[in-house]
Amino acid sequence: MLSGTDFARPLHPDAARSLAARAFRLLRLALIGVIVLAVVLSFWLSSVFVLLQGLAVALIGVPALAALRVLLDAALTVIAELHDEKAGGTRSVS
Repeated sequence: MLSGTDFARPLHPDAARSLAARAFRLLRLALIGVIVLAVVLSFWLSSVFVLLQGLAVALIGVPALAALRVLLDAALTVIAELHDEKAGGTRSVS
């Protein structure tokens, strides 16, 4: 059993070096773990953002393309009617 005086004695130099080496290895391992975790989270978050961006494009882009198609169809109809009026004929637009 350890007593309070066991902690007051200085460490043997070999034990101190061993303890310092062990602490350094643990610190290096923790640093490597933090870097790996940061890289993994970075890739995961970037994939989540890419998915969210794709969803936003789909939610905004599909109605925008439909509206653009309606506008293009209306513009082509007006151009066709103007062309028919200029040519002197009438055209039924359905």
